[in-house]
Amino acid sequence: MEEVVKQVASQTGISHDQAQQAVQIVVNTIKDRLPPQFASQVDAMLNGQVSQDSINQMLGGLGGMFGGNR
Repeated sequence: MEEVVKQVASQTGISHDQAQQAVQIVVNTIKDRLPPQFASQVDAMLNGQVSQDSINQMLGGLGGMFGGNR
């Protein structure tokens, strides 16, 4: 997640602390709106602790929620 914070700070010109707060707000909002089985993986994904296979599986499940897997 630190890489995301650095990118936000760099691209917006805000301080590191402000960028960290902004990223945390966005991450919390996303987690609040995802089903529990996916929300628990958001932090791990942002910290590089999830394999590409797990990411693909999660994205496939999300596609099914929106009618992508018929």
